[in-house]
Amino acid sequence: MIRKMVRSDLHDVSDLDFASFDTGWTETMYEGELEKEFSVYYVAEENGRIIGYAGIWCIMETADVSRIAVAGTERRRGIGAALMRCIIAEAGRRGCERVMLEVNEQNAAARRMYEGFGFRAIDLRKGYYGDGSAVIMELCPIAAAKGAEN
Repeated sequence: MIRKMVRSDLHDVSDLDFASFDTGWTETMYEGELEKEFSVYYVAEENGRIIGYAGIWCIMETADVSRIAVAGTERRRGIGAALMRCIIAEAGRRGCERVMLEVNEQNAAARRMYEGFGFRAIDLRKGYYGDGSAVIMELCPIAAAKGAEN
């Protein structure tokens, strides 16, 4: 089940974040995200356990994917794609015309998933992930998103 993130999810989401990224976000950071008007987060939950999450910032006509992760044991089950569908749809409901994100150039699986939605690489930020570079990707217009229908 995918639903909007609530405060009681913050501990589990933060734990998953630290397991997924070199620089994880704390519960306090996620609490701040829930308080921002332009920010919305979803969680994927199975049997009462958070197995993935995604967040997006919708500011004027552009939405930025702030975070997305799926527990290592739960990958390749379509959970990341389901979360992407939710945040792309949310961006559209909020009037955004495009979605932007950064992805580690070495993360081929994530890049393939984003490309499957119609994202295209538009730039490269060298050293964004320490030793690795970030591929800047854009989905524009949102209405053209492949597989984003709810």
